[in-house]
Amino acid sequence: MDVRTRKWLYPTAIAIVAAVMGVAAYLLMPWMIRITSDPAARTAFLEGIRQSGFGGIAAIAGLLCLQVVVPVLPAEGIQIGAGFLYGTLGGGLVCLFGLTAGTMVNHLLGRYLGAETLALFVKPDKVAKVRGLVQGGKADTIVFLLYFIPGIPKDVVAYAAGLSRYPFFRFLAVTLVARFPSLLASTFLGTRLAVNDWKTAVLVFVALTVVAVPAFVFSERIMTWISKRRKD
Repeated sequence: MDVRTRKWLYPTAIAIVAAVMGVAAYLLMPWMIRITSDPAARTAFLEGIRQSGFGGIAAIAGLLCLQVVVPVLPAEGIQIGAGFLYGTLGGGLVCLFGLTAGTMVNHLLGRYLGAETLALFVKPDKVAKVRGLVQGGKADTIVFLLYFIPGIPKDVVAYAAGLSRYPFFRFLAVTLVARFPSLLASTFLGTRLAVNDWKTAVLVFVALTVVAVPAFVFSERIMTWISKRRKD
């Protein structure tokens, strides 16, 4: 990319990303807090989606796509809601479509905006660390692990894959297979809530939390460990 293009593309890209994040936070967060905290609002919301047919499916997928690109929404809550509405497999497929669409966007942002632009809203050292993992030998295995383990932030992985020129369709295939099991666990939780099977729902929730919370908290250490194991 030539210097002249960089001068207008980078500031424009950052302005667009900042504007989208600000508008999304302003418009969606109060609404998400309301339907999370108010049972009546949550029931009305779910029934509205159920009755809207394909529009509801598109809304769930669209929210998850937005969550990947602009992480201001609780993805797990949306996934559980999808299970509540469409069942374990149906909800899982809807979620998979939305998350894969968001992953595509992040991969393309990484590829076409470049490291200099990403460094303005993602820590450069974090991107560099993940970028080193997703290129060269064993990249497929490492990407699979990063997407398979619940709780590890995925957006940086997609950015880094785009920067490292990880083949686009291969990246989508690996991530699609890797993230599906945890999606099914979340949507299964939703189906148990739909039939008031609280015992099973609590057990599934605890199991997901036991895996996801430590993975999120120690994600940097996990990536460092994977990096060392790869060198060995």
